[in-house]
Amino acid sequence: MIDFKEKILIADDDPSIVKILKDRLDTMGFQVITASDGEESLILIMRESPSILILDLQMPKMNGMEVLKEIKKRNLEITAIVLTAFGTIEKAVEAMKEGAYDFIQKPIDLAHLEIVINKVAERNYLKKRSETLQSKLQEREEEISYLKREIGREYDFSNIIGVNKELQNILSMVRKVVDQKSNIFIQGESGTGKELLARAIHYNSNRREKNFVAVNCGAIPSELLESEFFGHVKGSFTHAFKTRNGYFEEANGGTLFLDEIGELNLDLQVKLLRAIERDEITKVGDPQPIKIDVRLITATNKDLLAQVKKGTFRKDLFYRLYVIPLTLSPLRERKEDIPLLIDHFLKKLNKKTGKEIYKISDEAMTMFMNYSYLGNIRELENLIERSYLLSDHLIIEPEDLPIELKEHSMNLIDRLDVTSGKADIKKVSRVAQLSAEKQIILNALKACNYNCSQAAKRLKISRSSLYDKMKRCKIHLEEH
Repeated sequence: MIDFKEKILIADDDPSIVKILKDRLDTMGFQVITASDGEESLILIMRESPSILILDLQMPKMNGMEVLKEIKKRNLEITAIVLTAFGTIEKAVEAMKEGAYDFIQKPIDLAHLEIVINKVAERNYLKKRSETLQSKLQEREEEISYLKREIGREYDFSNIIGVNKELQNILSMVRKVVDQKSNIFIQGESGTGKELLARAIHYNSNRREKNFVAVNCGAIPSELLESEFFGHVKGSFTHAFKTRNGYFEEANGGTLFLDEIGELNLDLQVKLLRAIERDEITKVGDPQPIKIDVRLITATNKDLLAQVKKGTFRKDLFYRLYVIPLTLSPLRERKEDIPLLIDHFLKKLNKKTGKEIYKISDEAMTMFMNYSYLGNIRELENLIERSYLLSDHLIIEPEDLPIELKEHSMNLIDRLDVTSGKADIKKVSRVAQLSAEKQIILNALKACNYNCSQAAKRLKISRSSLYDKMKRCKIHLEEH
């Protein structure tokens, strides 16, 4: 809606003209100020910032043409409508060259002037609206750019936590292919970080400015699969009220992440294979193919080769997807990363909640290290968050831990007989927590009066192995 509260300056040395114009503009809802000569009009323009100027060309001290030149010279934001009793085509052309919006001869046709004023007001409104939208658009673009940078930092490879050798090998391989279009196939149990790795690949690649589209293939009803993946045109089926892009078009130029790829039915597998082979898709209801440029990352927690053998997954599609295979180990096979992950989750929770818990006790760490984590990293994060929220201490203690950790710890102690110093250390997983191993060794040493040969026999390992473990666990006999 046009804002008729704009301020208008009338500059004319004829008081009767000024009164007539002022009365008319007042009734139209404008704010009106007046000047009787060119110098006064310039002063008012500078001081009052009117948006519209009705300017007589013949005035004392400074004529209208000189006023226009000064407005142009000083780059003042105002729309000028020129009035004169001496109007000629030449004068009109000259005034227009100096920046006048329109030219009206005296005697003034008020109805015509009102039309011109309304046009100027509408023009000014649209200009302001455009500037406001441009400003908002720029702010939004800057915000989007900032968010993309933040997302990029969040998914930097350095934020994939772990020193595990297999994980580091995966990251090394990914860095070599991150800018290539080759399809990546990620295999791993639920909660091992498949989507996190996929996002890291995207946001560290040359496709980072385009979309990353994540799809859970097992969550889409079978009757909607084709439409969701490839889009549809208006009227192509019941309830197709408008044309819609599918996942491939949304990810065009970027990355499409298909999680639980093994859940796709055979019909869609055929269409997916065709899209990959031809780099094109066809919308439902439209025979015209659409070229696409998508980097495809797929993931599964199933044995897809076994599905190929059973005939529930196409062999040709499998090998199209299985170009760069990556296997994420379950957390129980990379327990050396648990302390690092716990530290990361604690920092994340401190930032989120404002609490300050920066570590957990050695006893609590032992319990975390010895847990089996069927839900992998996702389960670890859940357990840390519960422990964090329930803790009343600056350090998370065993009593703060969820019941499943306590029960598992008690069962483990019963199996290993840690407190007697008689535990067979081979029963401890090769990735068992350092502090648990340290406690077993210390108990054995104490039971053998710190005789390393006897302690090694008690633990059923060689003396050299015991020394290696003592060095890794930082056990110094002189301190005991």
